[in-house]
Amino acid sequence: MITAKYRGLEVDEQLQSHIETEIRELISGTDVGSRPNGRRKLEDLDVLGHVFPAGLPDFGCGIDDETSPQVARNDARIIGNSEAIKAAVGRALGLACTNARVLIHGESGTGRGQFARLIHDHSVRRDNAFIEVHCEALDPNFALSDLFGNRFAEAESQAQIGKVEAADGGTLYLSEVTELPASAQAALLRLLDTGEIQPTGCAFARKIDVRVISSTKANLREEVLRGNLKPELFYRLFSTELLIPSLRDRKEDIPEISRCLLKKMKMIYGKKTPAGFAVETEKLLCAYDWPGNVRQLEQVIERTVLECDSEFISVDDIAPTLGSFTNHFCEVPREIAESLAETICGAIGPQSSLFVSHLVRTRGHWFTTSSVAEATGMSESCMRVKLRGLAAAGVLAAEGDRRGRRYRLADELELDFPSKNSDINRLGEPD
Repeated sequence: MITAKYRGLEVDEQLQSHIETEIRELISGTDVGSRPNGRRKLEDLDVLGHVFPAGLPDFGCGIDDETSPQVARNDARIIGNSEAIKAAVGRALGLACTNARVLIHGESGTGRGQFARLIHDHSVRRDNAFIEVHCEALDPNFALSDLFGNRFAEAESQAQIGKVEAADGGTLYLSEVTELPASAQAALLRLLDTGEIQPTGCAFARKIDVRVISSTKANLREEVLRGNLKPELFYRLFSTELLIPSLRDRKEDIPEISRCLLKKMKMIYGKKTPAGFAVETEKLLCAYDWPGNVRQLEQVIERTVLECDSEFISVDDIAPTLGSFTNHFCEVPREIAESLAETICGAIGPQSSLFVSHLVRTRGHWFTTSSVAEATGMSESCMRVKLRGLAAAGVLAAEGDRRGRRYRLADELELDFPSKNSDINRLGEPD
């Protein structure tokens, strides 16, 4: 029975099963060349070039290998050799063989976009466009036009081409799909059901050949119950799920990731030092929980590279950027510290540790939405809502209006902070 076609090559169930078995054994380290029963190596299969036109990925660092497909294709490398990351990559490669819609689920900073790119680069669509859409950054008033196009123009050449149409023949990646405005959800539902789109101002629908990959850090079932996601869209997106492990679930990969990021930052900033990490520093990095995952680790190493001039990064060089809620508020009574940590966790989510680190660095000074958004890796629009919630809960003090709003930790919580420096208490950006 024919189950799939790869660039015109028909693949039956037996061969597809064989390919998937070969991939699993290759990832687990099995010597495919020394097995009995005359089974062929995966590399010898004629179908390989059709199934994985970009070649099989290297699970190592890949920085020094300029021929690695992970480096050659927009730097979409996935670093690590833990069982958790190998399983995720193996699952992604298996999904790349198909044209199925994929929902990538994982915390912020785990590399969901890189996995989406990996699936695209090893699919038959790799030579066509890969269009990434950050749904949380879409303006609800213009989301339909941005995604599906706008034909309200005097000349055809002035018509706006939407991101979905730009992805025709390729892959459309919807990051944080639960943040998609309701009007765009209905149009996306039509696309998934019929393969058709109808740009704003156009009288006719047109067929689009696009593969949809979406990602989220939220619980989709809870988002449906809250009314943030249409139930019909949930069932279509949730058909095939790819789970990305958090960094704390693959701590054995931290040393390798850290070394790769260190090399990257040294190249970016043109520095020859530091040469590496002290043994105790690597132990500290592995002991930390990394709520911001790889993105947080990258920010920590970047800051350390800029400030450290010693040959090896010591614990003293990197420890100031790490810490827990109780460490940050060590002078606050325990019951207040616990309540504060719970409130911030509930409001900010996975980036809570980064947010608290920003509070400590500002030491009670006023800060703006843009500064804390940059520090945590979140969008300004999303952070703006969270800051207002913390201000309403009494955690933050707010000043200004919509023309310029700024925040700082509430006075009653600043028990161990020095006096404020008026030189940096500037009015914030419009909020």
